[in-house]
Amino acid sequence: MNLRLRRTLVVVAISTFATSCARVTTRTSGPEPNPEDRMRQLAMLELSIVKISCSAYYRTSYYPPPPSLRTPAEALPRPLEQKLTSSSVAGTGAVLLQNAREMLVLTCNHVVHFADTVRHYYVDDAKRPTSHLRALSVKYRQDVFVFHRSGEWTVGELVVSDKDNDIAVVRTARPAQHMAEAPLPCPLGDAGELKLGQEVYVLGFPKGFLTVTRGLVSPSRGRGRFIVDIAFNRGYSGGAVVRLDGNKGAMEYVGMATSAAYDAQYLLVPSADNVTPAPEPDIPYTGEVFVEELKLINYGITFVVTSNMIRDFLRAHTERLERMGFPITPLIRR
Repeated sequence: MNLRLRRTLVVVAISTFATSCARVTTRTSGPEPNPEDRMRQLAMLELSIVKISCSAYYRTSYYPPPPSLRTPAEALPRPLEQKLTSSSVAGTGAVLLQNAREMLVLTCNHVVHFADTVRHYYVDDAKRPTSHLRALSVKYRQDVFVFHRSGEWTVGELVVSDKDNDIAVVRTARPAQHMAEAPLPCPLGDAGELKLGQEVYVLGFPKGFLTVTRGLVSPSRGRGRFIVDIAFNRGYSGGAVVRLDGNKGAMEYVGMATSAAYDAQYLLVPSADNVTPAPEPDIPYTGEVFVEELKLINYGITFVVTSNMIRDFLRAHTERLERMGFPITPLIRR
Protein backbone atom coordinates (compact mmCIF):
# COMPACT_ATOMS: atom_id res chain seq x y z
CA MET A 1 0.00 0.00 0.00
CA ASN A 2 1.52 3.34 -1.01
CA LEU A 3 1.70 6.39 1.24
CA ARG A 4 -1.06 8.28 -0.59
CA LEU A 5 -3.49 5.36 -0.20
CA ARG A 6 -2.78 5.02 3.53
CA ARG A 7 -3.43 8.72 4.05
CA THR A 8 -6.72 8.44 2.17
CA LEU A 9 -7.88 5.53 4.35
CA VAL A 10 -7.01 7.36 7.56
CA VAL A 11 -8.93 10.46 6.50
CA VAL A 12 -11.96 8.36 5.54
CA ALA A 13 -11.85 6.49 8.88
CA ILE A 14 -11.64 9.69 10.90
CA SER A 15 -14.42 11.30 8.90
CA THR A 16 -16.66 8.25 9.39
CA PHE A 17 -15.99 8.18 13.17
CA ALA A 18 -16.75 11.91 13.53
CA THR A 19 -19.96 11.52 11.56
CA SER A 20 -21.03 8.57 13.72
CA CYS A 21 -20.36 10.51 16.95
CA ALA A 22 -22.34 13.45 15.67
CA ARG A 23 -25.35 11.21 15.17
CA VAL A 24 -25.32 9.84 18.73
CA THR A 25 -28.08 11.33 20.90
CA THR A 26 -28.70 10.54 24.53
CA ARG A 27 -31.99 11.16 26.29
CA THR A 28 -31.34 11.28 30.02
CA SER A 29 -34.82 12.11 31.23
CA GLY A 30 -38.28 13.13 30.21
CA PRO A 31 -39.01 16.68 29.10
CA GLU A 32 -39.13 19.43 31.68
CA PRO A 33 -42.72 19.94 32.92
CA ASN A 34 -44.25 23.28 32.11
CA PRO A 35 -43.81 25.98 34.80
CA GLU A 36 -47.38 25.67 36.08
CA ASP A 37 -47.06 21.92 36.63
CA ARG A 38 -43.65 22.33 38.25
CA MET A 39 -44.91 24.95 40.71
CA ARG A 40 -47.99 22.87 41.50
CA GLN A 41 -45.93 19.76 42.26
CA LEU A 42 -43.38 21.64 44.37
CA ALA A 43 -46.21 23.34 46.28
CA MET A 44 -47.57 19.88 47.14
CA LEU A 45 -44.12 18.78 48.27
CA GLU A 46 -43.79 21.86 50.48
CA LEU A 47 -46.65 20.56 52.65
CA SER A 48 -44.41 17.63 53.67
CA ILE A 49 -41.29 19.61 54.57
CA VAL A 50 -40.65 20.66 58.18
CA LYS A 51 -37.82 22.31 60.06
CA ILE A 52 -36.03 20.35 62.82
CA SER A 53 -33.64 21.44 65.54
CA CYS A 54 -31.78 19.42 68.15
CA SER A 55 -29.85 20.48 71.25
CA ALA A 56 -27.69 18.29 73.46
CA TYR A 57 -26.53 19.21 76.96
CA TYR A 58 -23.33 17.93 78.53
CA ARG A 59 -21.55 17.91 81.87
CA THR A 60 -17.93 18.54 80.91
CA SER A 61 -14.94 17.91 83.17
CA TYR A 62 -11.49 19.37 82.40
CA TYR A 63 -8.38 17.58 83.68
CA PRO A 64 -4.88 18.91 84.41
CA PRO A 65 -1.93 18.00 82.19
CA PRO A 66 0.05 14.98 83.44
CA PRO A 67 3.66 15.29 84.72
CA SER A 68 4.78 13.36 81.63
CA LEU A 69 2.95 12.57 78.42
CA ARG A 70 5.25 9.64 77.72
CA THR A 71 3.98 7.47 80.57
CA PRO A 72 0.56 5.81 80.16
CA ALA A 73 -2.34 7.10 82.19
CA GLU A 74 -3.10 5.01 85.26
CA ALA A 75 -5.97 6.66 87.08
CA LEU A 76 -8.22 9.56 86.23
CA PRO A 77 -7.15 12.62 88.25
CA ARG A 78 -9.50 14.97 90.00
CA PRO A 79 -10.92 17.45 87.45
CA LEU A 80 -9.68 21.00 87.51
CA GLU A 81 -13.05 22.37 86.50
CA GLN A 82 -16.56 21.27 85.58
CA LYS A 83 -18.96 23.09 83.29
CA LEU A 84 -22.32 22.62 81.64
CA THR A 85 -21.96 22.86 77.87
CA SER A 86 -24.31 22.41 74.93
CA SER A 87 -24.36 21.83 71.18
CA SER A 88 -27.13 22.51 68.70
CA VAL A 89 -27.88 21.75 65.07
CA ALA A 90 -30.78 22.49 62.71
CA GLY A 91 -31.97 20.68 59.62
CA THR A 92 -34.90 19.57 57.49
CA GLY A 93 -37.36 16.69 57.68
CA ALA A 94 -39.91 15.11 55.34
CA VAL A 95 -43.22 13.78 56.68
CA LEU A 96 -43.48 10.13 55.69
CA LEU A 97 -46.74 9.08 57.35
CA GLN A 98 -49.21 10.34 59.90
CA ASN A 99 -52.14 9.00 61.85
CA ALA A 100 -54.76 10.73 63.98
CA ARG A 101 -52.26 11.77 66.66
CA GLU A 102 -48.69 11.44 65.42
CA MET A 103 -46.44 11.65 62.38
CA LEU A 104 -43.19 10.08 61.23
CA VAL A 105 -40.52 12.43 59.92
CA LEU A 106 -37.52 11.34 57.84
CA THR A 107 -34.27 13.25 58.38
CA CYS A 108 -30.50 12.83 58.74
CA ASN A 109 -29.12 11.03 61.76
CA HIS A 110 -26.60 13.79 62.48
CA VAL A 111 -29.46 16.30 62.79
CA VAL A 112 -31.18 14.49 65.66
CA HIS A 113 -28.45 12.53 67.43
CA PHE A 114 -25.44 13.69 69.45
CA ALA A 115 -22.82 11.40 70.95
CA ASP A 116 -23.48 10.25 74.51
CA THR A 117 -19.85 10.73 75.54
CA VAL A 118 -17.14 12.93 74.03
CA ARG A 119 -13.47 12.54 75.04
CA HIS A 120 -10.54 14.85 74.31
CA TYR A 121 -6.96 13.72 74.96
CA TYR A 122 -3.67 15.53 75.42
CA VAL A 123 -1.31 15.22 72.46
CA ASP A 124 2.45 14.69 72.48
CA ASP A 125 5.11 16.72 70.65
CA ALA A 126 4.29 14.91 67.42
CA LYS A 127 0.61 15.91 67.80
CA ARG A 128 -0.45 12.32 68.43
CA PRO A 129 -3.18 11.67 71.01
CA THR A 130 -1.97 10.17 74.29
CA SER A 131 -3.93 8.16 76.86
CA HIS A 132 -4.19 11.20 79.14
CA LEU A 133 -7.67 12.66 79.21
CA ARG A 134 -7.98 16.41 78.76
CA ALA A 135 -11.78 16.77 78.83
CA LEU A 136 -14.73 14.44 79.25
CA SER A 137 -18.27 15.42 78.23
CA VAL A 138 -21.23 13.26 79.25
CA LYS A 139 -24.64 13.97 77.73
CA TYR A 140 -27.42 14.27 80.29
CA ARG A 141 -30.21 15.57 78.05
CA GLN A 142 -31.17 15.93 74.40
CA ASP A 143 -34.14 17.78 72.91
CA VAL A 144 -35.53 17.42 69.40
CA PHE A 145 -38.07 19.96 68.15
CA VAL A 146 -40.18 19.85 64.99
CA PHE A 147 -41.45 23.20 63.69
CA HIS A 148 -44.73 23.08 61.81
CA ARG A 149 -46.22 25.24 59.07
CA SER A 150 -48.85 26.53 61.48
CA GLY A 151 -46.15 28.14 63.64
CA GLU A 152 -46.48 25.46 66.32
CA TRP A 153 -43.65 23.22 67.47
CA THR A 154 -43.72 19.73 68.94
CA VAL A 155 -41.18 17.54 70.69
CA GLY A 156 -39.64 14.81 68.57
CA GLU A 157 -38.46 11.34 69.56
CA LEU A 158 -35.76 9.46 67.65
CA VAL A 159 -37.22 6.00 66.99
CA VAL A 160 -34.89 4.35 64.43
CA SER A 161 -31.59 5.45 62.93
CA ASP A 162 -28.64 4.38 60.81
CA LYS A 163 -25.47 6.26 61.77
CA ASP A 164 -23.35 4.87 58.92
CA ASN A 165 -25.76 5.99 56.20
CA ASP A 166 -26.97 9.09 58.08
CA ILE A 167 -30.68 8.21 58.09
CA ALA A 168 -33.13 8.65 60.96
CA VAL A 169 -36.86 8.66 61.62
CA VAL A 170 -38.42 10.88 64.28
CA ARG A 171 -41.87 10.47 65.80
CA THR A 172 -43.71 13.59 66.89
CA ALA A 173 -47.23 14.71 67.73
CA ARG A 174 -49.36 16.28 65.04
CA PRO A 175 -50.00 19.99 65.59
CA ALA A 176 -53.37 21.26 66.71
CA GLN A 177 -54.01 22.39 63.13
CA HIS A 178 -54.07 18.94 61.57
CA MET A 179 -54.10 20.29 58.03
CA ALA A 180 -50.73 22.00 58.48
CA GLU A 181 -48.74 19.14 56.93
CA ALA A 182 -49.32 16.18 54.65
CA PRO A 183 -47.26 13.04 53.94
CA LEU A 184 -44.97 12.96 50.93
CA PRO A 185 -47.18 13.37 47.84
CA CYS A 186 -44.87 11.28 45.67
CA PRO A 187 -43.51 7.71 45.77
CA LEU A 188 -39.97 6.68 46.61
CA GLY A 189 -38.41 6.43 43.18
CA ASP A 190 -35.42 4.48 41.90
CA ALA A 191 -32.32 6.65 42.17
CA GLY A 192 -30.48 4.05 40.11
CA GLU A 193 -32.31 5.39 37.07
CA LEU A 194 -30.77 8.85 37.43
CA LYS A 195 -28.41 9.78 34.63
CA LEU A 196 -25.35 11.98 34.55
CA GLY A 197 -26.54 15.56 34.07
CA GLN A 198 -30.17 14.87 34.96
CA GLU A 199 -31.91 17.73 36.73
CA VAL A 200 -33.38 17.38 40.24
CA TYR A 201 -34.99 19.77 42.73
CA VAL A 202 -34.07 20.15 46.41
CA LEU A 203 -36.40 21.57 49.07
CA GLY A 204 -35.21 22.33 52.59
CA PHE A 205 -34.49 24.90 55.30
CA PRO A 206 -30.95 26.25 54.78
CA LYS A 207 -30.20 28.86 57.46
CA GLY A 208 -33.78 28.32 58.63
CA PHE A 209 -35.40 29.63 55.44
CA LEU A 210 -37.64 27.45 53.27
CA THR A 211 -35.79 27.27 49.97
CA VAL A 212 -36.13 25.41 46.70
CA THR A 213 -33.27 25.02 44.25
CA ARG A 214 -32.26 22.70 41.46
CA GLY A 215 -29.07 21.07 40.28
CA LEU A 216 -27.52 18.43 38.08
CA VAL A 217 -26.78 14.88 39.15
CA SER A 218 -23.28 13.36 39.15
CA PRO A 219 -22.34 9.85 40.23
CA SER A 220 -20.48 9.26 43.48
CA ARG A 221 -18.09 6.52 44.49
CA GLY A 222 -19.86 6.25 47.82
CA ARG A 223 -22.34 3.38 48.05
CA GLY A 224 -25.93 4.55 48.06
CA ARG A 225 -25.11 8.18 47.27
CA PHE A 226 -24.94 10.65 44.42
CA ILE A 227 -23.84 14.28 44.08
CA VAL A 228 -25.85 17.37 43.15
CA ASP A 229 -24.17 20.65 42.22
CA ILE A 230 -26.29 22.87 44.49
CA ALA A 231 -24.96 25.39 47.00
CA PHE A 232 -25.29 23.55 50.31
CA ASN A 233 -25.87 25.59 53.47
CA ARG A 234 -26.38 24.56 57.08
CA GLY A 235 -29.96 23.43 57.51
CA TYR A 236 -30.24 21.65 54.16
CA SER A 237 -29.46 18.30 55.83
CA GLY A 238 -32.56 16.14 55.44
CA GLY A 239 -33.83 18.15 52.49
CA ALA A 240 -35.99 16.32 49.95
CA VAL A 241 -34.47 15.66 46.52
CA VAL A 242 -37.04 14.99 43.76
CA ARG A 243 -37.13 14.63 40.03
CA LEU A 244 -39.99 15.83 37.83
CA ASP A 245 -40.94 13.80 34.79
CA GLY A 246 -42.73 15.80 32.13
CA ASN A 247 -43.67 12.64 30.21
CA LYS A 248 -45.52 11.09 33.14
CA GLY A 249 -46.51 14.40 34.72
CA ALA A 250 -45.25 12.95 37.99
CA MET A 251 -42.79 13.67 40.76
CA GLU A 252 -40.54 11.08 42.46
CA TYR A 253 -38.56 11.30 45.70
CA VAL A 254 -35.04 10.16 44.77
CA GLY A 255 -32.95 11.06 47.80
CA MET A 256 -32.15 13.14 50.86
CA ALA A 257 -29.49 15.85 51.06
CA THR A 258 -27.02 14.95 53.80
CA SER A 259 -23.79 16.92 53.66
CA ALA A 260 -21.31 18.92 51.61
CA ALA A 261 -17.61 18.58 50.96
CA TYR A 262 -15.55 20.95 53.11
CA ASP A 263 -12.02 21.91 54.07
CA ALA A 264 -11.09 22.18 57.74
CA GLN A 265 -8.97 24.89 59.32
CA TYR A 266 -8.02 24.98 62.99
CA LEU A 267 -7.96 28.34 64.75
CA LEU A 268 -6.93 29.54 68.20
CA VAL A 269 -9.88 31.39 69.73
CA PRO A 270 -10.67 32.87 73.16
CA SER A 271 -12.95 30.99 75.51
CA ALA A 272 -16.63 31.20 74.65
CA ASP A 273 -17.21 32.29 78.25
CA ASN A 274 -14.89 35.29 77.87
CA VAL A 275 -17.01 38.36 78.60
CA THR A 276 -14.20 40.91 78.33
CA PRO A 277 -14.21 43.35 75.38
CA ALA A 278 -12.99 42.05 72.05
CA PRO A 279 -9.19 41.87 71.82
CA GLU A 280 -7.46 44.79 70.14
CA PRO A 281 -5.73 43.68 66.91
CA ASP A 282 -2.54 45.64 67.70
CA ILE A 283 -2.21 44.44 71.30
CA PRO A 284 -0.94 40.88 72.04
CA TYR A 285 -3.67 38.69 73.53
CA THR A 286 -2.58 37.01 76.77
CA GLY A 287 -5.79 35.26 77.81
CA GLU A 288 -6.73 31.60 77.59
CA VAL A 289 -7.18 30.20 74.09
CA PHE A 290 -8.76 27.05 72.65
CA VAL A 291 -8.51 25.22 69.35
CA GLU A 292 -11.64 25.52 67.21
CA GLU A 293 -12.35 23.78 63.89
CA LEU A 294 -13.59 26.04 61.10
CA LYS A 295 -15.32 24.18 58.29
CA LEU A 296 -15.12 25.87 54.89
CA ILE A 297 -17.86 24.41 52.69
CA ASN A 298 -17.00 23.61 49.09
CA TYR A 299 -20.17 24.96 47.52
CA GLY A 300 -21.49 22.98 44.59
CA ILE A 301 -20.70 19.51 45.96
CA THR A 302 -23.73 18.24 47.88
CA PHE A 303 -23.98 14.57 48.82
CA VAL A 304 -27.38 12.85 48.64
CA VAL A 305 -28.33 9.49 50.16
CA THR A 306 -30.43 7.62 47.60
CA SER A 307 -34.08 6.70 47.86
CA ASN A 308 -32.99 3.07 47.39
CA MET A 309 -30.91 3.23 50.55
CA ILE A 310 -33.78 4.89 52.42
CA ARG A 311 -36.20 2.21 51.20
CA ASP A 312 -33.88 -0.54 52.45
CA PHE A 313 -33.59 1.24 55.81
CA LEU A 314 -37.37 1.53 56.19
CA ARG A 315 -37.84 -2.08 55.13
CA ALA A 316 -35.43 -3.21 57.87
CA HIS A 317 -37.52 -1.37 60.47
CA THR A 318 -40.98 -2.08 59.04
CA GLU A 319 -42.15 -4.28 61.91
CA ARG A 320 -41.27 -1.75 64.59
CA LEU A 321 -42.78 1.22 62.74
CA GLU A 322 -46.00 -0.65 62.00
CA ARG A 323 -46.33 -1.62 65.67
CA MET A 324 -46.37 2.13 66.35
CA GLY A 325 -49.39 2.45 64.08
CA PHE A 326 -47.71 3.52 60.82
CA PRO A 327 -48.37 1.29 57.77
CA ILE A 328 -44.95 1.60 56.17
CA THR A 329 -45.28 -1.31 53.72
CA PRO A 330 -47.22 0.56 50.97
CA LEU A 331 -44.66 3.37 51.10
CA ILE A 332 -41.66 1.14 50.38
CA ARG A 333 -43.39 -1.06 47.82
CA ARG A 334 -42.12 -0.47 44.29
